[in-house]
Amino acid sequence: MNHPYRCQSDKFLKGVLERLPPLPCASGLEMLNKVSKFTKGHNGNSSHNAKIPGFGVEHNWVKKSFFWKLPYWHTSLICHNLDVMHIEKNFFDNIFYTVMDCPNRSKNNLKARLDIQLYCKKSNLHLQQDTSGWVYKPKGTYNLHKKQQQEVLSRVALHKFRAASAGDLFVIRLF
Repeated sequence: MNHPYRCQSDKFLKGVLERLPPLPCASGLEMLNKVSKFTKGHNGNSSHNAKIPGFGVEHNWVKKSFFWKLPYWHTSLICHNLDVMHIEKNFFDNIFYTVMDCPNRSKNNLKARLDIQLYCKKSNLHLQQDTSGWVYKPKGTYNLHKKQQQEVLSRVALHKFRAASAGDLFVIRLF
């Protein structure tokens, strides 16, 4: 409740002061009951576009995770830390591809820029329109230029990463 962004309408959501209290922290058993209620009769193996009824209104779940089948899962206080390796990899990939401005891998896409335009006061990141009417996204201050990208890649290519497995030494070269 005392976070400074709650009182400053220009820091978090554009023009909004947050006065509601934070949501209560639900226990694992309460979450299991909610997930079971929303996913009852829903086949988690169905197509990606088939949403659970009530999606976006009552909840934002797209499926019931297989982790709920584990007998201890609902008692775990930090369920989100179970798969740290993949979370770290995804976090690194998202930042790396965004900074390197990789067109199909970056999270800096049209939808993200529309969200920035809607919620933030960063006008230098809003979508722009040129004289011929084409809409484009300006380069972010967090994106590296071509020369900087080449320098990063050349430095990474110089490093050898070693991983020991079953007594053997494997050398992995990047690029």
